[in-house]
Amino acid sequence: MVDGIGKVRLIGIDTPEREGSARDHYYSQRHQIPPARLRKIAKAALDFNVRNVKGLQVLLEFDEQKKDKFGRTLAYVYLPEGDLLNLLLLKNGLATVYRRFDFRLKQKFLAAEKSARKAKVGIWKQ
Repeated sequence: MVDGIGKVRLIGIDTPEREGSARDHYYSQRHQIPPARLRKIAKAALDFNVRNVKGLQVLLEFDEQKKDKFGRTLAYVYLPEGDLLNLLLLKNGLATVYRRFDFRLKQKFLAAEKSARKAKVGIWKQ
């Protein structure tokens, strides 16, 4: 939750759910990632966000679409030192690129995911 905004969904990334969901099938089919690893990464992504964002003033940047179908604000989230949270999650293997929709930084995000996969970090760890 962001004060004055409400729920924010990070543009262009997808993190596994904390509990089993239909999304597990996507990760299994597309990336061959087992559910047990998904639960571990979901917790790691949450912990990462709490450590790096909670209580801080962040900068939200928007793309073409400002809200999703659930009413959440769609944003790129910049940390106080200027790092892009969405990209950090990808680089650390704590998220994958959300491929369903186009967005301004998609190519940059795909490159970050590819690097994380090559480095076998986070979700890509074998």
